[in-house]
Amino acid sequence: MTDSSTHYSAEDTTLTLLLHIRKNIKHKIDSVNDMIQSNDQLMNHIYHYSSNKSANPLEEYSQLCNECNCSSEQLNKQILSLTTYLHQINNQINTLCVHDWVTDYIDIDVEQSMEITYCSICEKNK
Repeated sequence: MTDSSTHYSAEDTTLTLLLHIRKNIKHKIDSVNDMIQSNDQLMNHIYHYSSNKSANPLEEYSQLCNECNCSSEQLNKQILSLTTYLHQINNQINTLCVHDWVTDYIDIDVEQSMEITYCSICEKNK
């Protein structure tokens, strides 16, 4: 005999999987954005360095970035693909989720709070 509290429907399992996928996609987007920012900062340092030195490490660095698919252009394409996929996942989550709406308050500043309503399952805002 199976305890009904531990029995999950296919929809519950799919929703749980989609929520994990969404979390991982958001993490990947953040990581790629961090790489872009780091690349931009490094390129700026290399530019300043190369203007003061006869050697130019910029060309070698650019080549290495292209070889490992981490040029800013390629990273931006990756973010676009991930964001498109994230949108599809959010639509599927919204379709499957039986929303459990919760009303809560968040602090805007020391003296003000704001009422928000969100789903406790998928975290969608109402």
